[in-house]
Amino acid sequence: METRVLRYFLAVAREQNISAAADTLFRSQPALSRQMMELERDLGVRLFNRGQKGRKLELTEEGLLLKKRAEEIMIHLEKTENEIKSSFEDLSGDLYIGAGESPSFDLIARTCTIFMKQYPNVQIHLYSGNADDVRHRLDNGILDYGLFIGNVLMDGLEYLTFTARDEWGILISSEHPLAEKSAIKPEDLNNVALLVSEQSRNDDLFTGWLRRELQSLNIVGRYNLVYNASLLAAENAGAVLSLKGLVSSCMRRELRFIPLDPPLYASLNLAWRSSHDLSRQARIFLNLLQNEMQSSPGFMHPTHSLR
Repeated sequence: METRVLRYFLAVAREQNISAAADTLFRSQPALSRQMMELERDLGVRLFNRGQKGRKLELTEEGLLLKKRAEEIMIHLEKTENEIKSSFEDLSGDLYIGAGESPSFDLIARTCTIFMKQYPNVQIHLYSGNADDVRHRLDNGILDYGLFIGNVLMDGLEYLTFTARDEWGILISSEHPLAEKSAIKPEDLNNVALLVSEQSRNDDLFTGWLRRELQSLNIVGRYNLVYNASLLAAENAGAVLSLKGLVSSCMRRELRFIPLDPPLYASLNLAWRSSHDLSRQARIFLNLLQNEMQSSPGFMHPTHSLR
């Protein structure tokens, strides 16, 4: 399968119309249509559901899978081209960082700011997602670095452990029955409607704190990224089990964050696949990050852990 054909396919998938895709590719509509039919024939599957003339093309399940893989392939190619070019000219290319939501991302943000000033020709791409999303993209070479929060297995990865940790608590409406408490004990959560992160379902940290399974609580929903969940909390639809500082109180005055008692903290690890796999710009970024960690007592760690 030629990369040229994958680019054509992605254009059609994006435009959902052969004619519109042909215009963006500067190709004729019949030629592009024939190319898509040949791709389907070579793969032995239908990639598009073709309805009435003029209607948008919809991807089949096989088409959606190819779109996902084709996008990953294109990112790999672009990264490789930029890495090769950057070896012969001023540093340029791309740096890909994935992360779960964490207040401690500010250390990475500061490092990015320093990096961007020193290497303005490098573009930084930030991807927000849960641990499974970030790990998948890291393992497949789409990301250079992934920031993981909580008890996530680092098998097969090299990583830096932050000594700074994020504090767990609940995010609730100021009208919630628990709003006047200064701290939340395990028994306070009995019969309370809770929204929890997708990652927490596999985290033994909460089982230890509760002294029972997290699933024994009244979990009414799960979230991937916390901001939308905070809107439900603001409507008093439930309490959100969240890290401190993810939703600013000045942005949502009707919300309160109350820490857990005894306190519960999430560990933080910045991981990468292998030092040998890092691009030139990724290696420079890591050096800058380590310098920032040494000058920030709350983040300093004597060494980085290896696989």
